[in-house]
Amino acid sequence: MTLSTPDGRLQIDWARAERMHPEALRFSDDGAARIFACRFHDAFDHGSHRLARFLADRLPHVVDRCSRAVVIRELTLCLASGRLLALRREPTYGRGGGWARDMPAQPKAPSRAPTAPNASWFEVEVVDEVGVPIPGARVSLRTDSQSTGTLVTDGNGQAHVDVEWRESGASCSVDPTSLIEPLRSRWDQPRQREWLDRGPDRSIHLLHGSDSIQASVLAERRHTFVMRPWCTRARLLGLYFDINKAFLLPVAKAALHSLKDLLCDEHELLIVGHTDESGDPSYNDPLSLERAASVEALLHDDVASWLEWYGTGVPDEKRWGVHEDRMMMTSRPDLPEATSSYGSVVHWYQATRGLTVDGYVGPVTREHLVREYMAALRPTQSALSIPIRSIGAGESYALSASSTGVDPQERRRVELFFFDRRLGVQPPPPPSTLGPNDTSYEAWLRRARETRDFEEPNHAERLVLELPDDLDEGMGGDVSLVLATGSGTIAIKWGDAERDHDHRRFVFQGVRRDAVTTLKAARGPHEVVLWESQKLDELEDDGFPMWLTAVDALSKNLGGKE
Repeated sequence: MTLSTPDGRLQIDWARAERMHPEALRFSDDGAARIFACRFHDAFDHGSHRLARFLADRLPHVVDRCSRAVVIRELTLCLASGRLLALRREPTYGRGGGWARDMPAQPKAPSRAPTAPNASWFEVEVVDEVGVPIPGARVSLRTDSQSTGTLVTDGNGQAHVDVEWRESGASCSVDPTSLIEPLRSRWDQPRQREWLDRGPDRSIHLLHGSDSIQASVLAERRHTFVMRPWCTRARLLGLYFDINKAFLLPVAKAALHSLKDLLCDEHELLIVGHTDESGDPSYNDPLSLERAASVEALLHDDVASWLEWYGTGVPDEKRWGVHEDRMMMTSRPDLPEATSSYGSVVHWYQATRGLTVDGYVGPVTREHLVREYMAALRPTQSALSIPIRSIGAGESYALSASSTGVDPQERRRVELFFFDRRLGVQPPPPPSTLGPNDTSYEAWLRRARETRDFEEPNHAERLVLELPDDLDEGMGGDVSLVLATGSGTIAIKWGDAERDHDHRRFVFQGVRRDAVTTLKAARGPHEVVLWESQKLDELEDDGFPMWLTAVDALSKNLGGKE
């Protein structure tokens, strides 16, 4: 596809790839003698977002298969990371304006000279997330016509190659298998140094399963690959467990089934149980571990472990019995409106499952019931084969108090951390229970670049906003976010919002998804409108990034002292 722009023409070769991988896009010029590569510093750059929207509008066959917002988001991130290069001619005097005219040209290449007039060179650096070089990484480069073969990074994590042809850029890939052992020992330890971010000639990559590690690189410029550990966190928030018990309630089904895409052979799973603060730590610590182990047993189809909770050796307050039996039976989708014709719900269950009908939940009936109930909750048809570890955190690392809008019972939660299976859980967890000052948990949070929250339906009607806590320095404690709905207003002070790793989390309770809302940030007589008269569903599907103007306005107009 050839696009006309104010500064010339761009030739776009589009190849459909699984999950819209960035390398499925390649830009090339249409024969201009001088080429400039347009790069952007981050995903909040106005130019990258405008260019992404421009391209999305001209790729109708792609937008037909993916939502426009998804295409814009992917293109923006690719441009920001340097994995997608927009190549254009040097601007000519007399041509019109437009987005292409505003794009900065790359700085001149370093002074290293090519070996011949028609030759050039490529240089690649591979480092970890804090910038420590990775020696022994296998690298390959390919242009449209040539391949350099396999290069190996030296002790400085660098690989250099001189080529006997003139090229402006190439596609570079790093063999992920060559990174496993060098990174294993590093990532087994908590690391406190700041992580590198993307920038010009620097791309960020996650070491994850079979995902390729590729980027477009420019000739006669060093390109840095920054490797980060892959981790995704899922949180089951709210009343998924009965008080004092490890029994998973029927409402957990929807949340567990939403995790199906993460429960694959490429991953290893760590389950962390948390309790509320209603009991003594000596009681809550083992209870949190028991809840995590209950989820593990479910995923492994370990019926025997669940049946042990009915045993006489289990404390009365934790033991399962008639109450749990009835919840499992009444959650069956084929339960009729009335079971009186059978005599009781137990008679109905036994009759419809081909069991001996005696109205008594004995060992045979109970095992059949538990097995059927676990199969309904489990997101996969059979038991998982992936490694799973379970630990408890008790009251440690609880969410903040209810003054921030968090229900105290929501702290009764389970977190699932998914790691790359080849590396396992990093840093390794303690044998059973996390202490209040355990550095492993903070490291897991830091490495989890994605968090999926699943809430018990009775608590699901609310709006959760997350803003980076690096705005704290400029915000006074009296800055408030004020959400106006048709039924009133809800205000949360900046200092009262809970801190969740590197974000401030604002939770507005009682907000329906279809509500029309207006959000403002206020400090004394000053206020900034972040959005106005918007439906929440529409906000979620809007272009990327949604917070571009909002964050700017917050820091410029409300930061500091009055």
